[in-house]
Amino acid sequence: MIESVYTEAACQRQALTSKIETAKRLYNVCRNMDIEEILELKLSAETEEEEEFFSLLSDFIQQIMWCEPVMK
Repeated sequence: MIESVYTEAACQRQALTSKIETAKRLYNVCRNMDIEEILELKLSAETEEEEEFFSLLSDFIQQIMWCEPVMK
């Protein structure tokens, strides 16, 4: 019983770590997108949900592009 709880907790920790690593990779990919790629991303949405997510993501990417030169 204790072993199964430990195993489940380890799996949950690994899944969380994987999601965090994935989010960090996504951030780094987004930082390197240019305007054409942002437009292509928005146009590639196949559902309303994707369209909304890509719109938020493209706003974020544009914010990064605007702020990075100021931060340097």
